[in-house]
This record gives sequence, structure tokens and C-alpha cells, in this order.
Amino acid sequence: MEKKIKFHKLTKLLLLITLFLNFTCAADVRLLNPIDSNEAKNQTLVGFIILDDLNNDAQDASAMILKVHPILSTEMVIFDWQSKTPVENLSNAKKPMVTVEEDGEKVSYTNQLVTSTPTFILDSRKDHYLGYMQWERFCNHCSKPTSYRINLEPQKSFSTLKIKGKPGEIVFLGIYRVSVTKEDFNINQILTNQARKLDYVFERISPNSPFWQKDFRDYYIWSKFEKEYGYNERSAEIKFLKNIINGQQKGYWKEKAEKRLSELLAAK
Repeated sequence: MEKKIKFHKLTKLLLLITLFLNFTCAADVRLLNPIDSNEAKNQTLVGFIILDDLNNDAQDASAMILKVHPILSTEMVIFDWQSKTPVENLSNAKKPMVTVEEDGEKVSYTNQLVTSTPTFILDSRKDHYLGYMQWERFCNHCSKPTSYRINLEPQKSFSTLKIKGKPGEIVFLGIYRVSVTKEDFNINQILTNQARKLDYVFERISPNSPFWQKDFRDYYIWSKFEKEYGYNERSAEIKFLKNIINGQQKGYWKEKAEKRLSELLAAK
């Protein structure tokens, strides 16, 4: 038992060292600012939150403790509504991040942020929808996490989460949940990590949902809100905007986030 404890302590120490080295060596990642006013009006910055509802009860009034985890933006694929094809400039393979040196530090610019509040720069002239999503669930008793992959039906996805911003502006599109309600699979699919047939619920969490009356004790969920303003969609948008302001440090999207935040705080 003592050897096992020492091993766990060593593992944690090595993990902390690795994270520290990555943090100190990696470039700061920021959203790419438009080059001029013409490009700005053809762009929009959108953000939203999608929660993995582990027990399919996030909107059930009888279940008071939330069991949800936000899904990372890297696990999502945004599609153009007209062509029904993925937006290519959101792929690092199609458009790699540009890394430059500013004020003595490395800065990488991108059209999307790797975060559990998905944040994308999109063409403001077009409508978009979430076409594909995958994520992993971790548990204390599992030998490896369970992977889920969903190809969303375009019309259902679009009617639930229409990804549409405003020319040159930042728009927060709300908070949503996805829950797997049925899984059809066999042992071979598990061993080979194949996609399984899933029945799922994908819906927006409305302002009057029982969701907002639950216990937000888990860091994964309460960290999505600015607690000073409670647990509600406005609070989540305030947190979203503050993260952009702190991350950008300067430039077009920082100024737009500051403007929108001022409007939001003034409208009590």
C-alpha cells in the first residue's frame, strides 16, 4: 500500500512538472483580429456552452445535484448551413495557427479557442450549425474513458443551436445540453473504439429551467459563470466576455468584448 501511495505521489509530481514546462514554453494563444473594417464587418465572434448531461437529469426538478461536464471546442465541427460542409478555416490542418513574437513573448493567433466555452470566428454573412461532436467521459472505476461520437442531423441541430452572429460583433448563443439516452454496441466496438449507435437529446437550457435551481458544487460547471452575478445565462456571458478581454490583451476583439460587457452590466 505504501509503495502504491508513493507511486501516485510521484505520478502527480511528474504531471505537475510537465504541465509547468508546457505552460512556460508554450505560446500565448489569442483570437485573430481583423485586418481592417471591411474584414471586421464580414466576421463575427460567437460563443456557447454545451454540457454533457451524464444522468440525463439536468432539467429534472427532482435531481438537485448537477452531473454535467462542459465539452471542449476541439471536439466539435462547425458546418456551413448552405453547403452542409465543415468550415475549413476552423481546422488547424487547413489553416495553421500563426505564431509571432510580440513584446518579447510568443503569441499564436487562431480562429477558434481550445476551451470548454467554444469560441469561433465565423463568416457573419453565413448561417452555421454544429454537425459533429465527440467527447470522453471519465469515471473513477473505468479502465479507460468512454468515448461518444455524434453526427447531428442538420435540421435538428440548426433549429436547436443556430450558429449566427452579427457583423463585426460578439454574440453569446446560450447554454445547451446533450445527453445519451440509449447506446447500441457490442464488445468489439468497445475494444476497437468504434463509433456506436446512440440515441441522444440535444436542447437549449431555457431561463426558467429547473437546471438553474440545482447545486452548482462541481468546479467544471460553476467555473463557467461569474459567481457575483449568480448562475444564469447572463452570468455565463459575462464570464465569457471577461475571458476574451483577459486573453486578448489588446486589439479589435478585446475592444468589442469590453463594449458588450459594458452594455450587459448596464442592463440590470
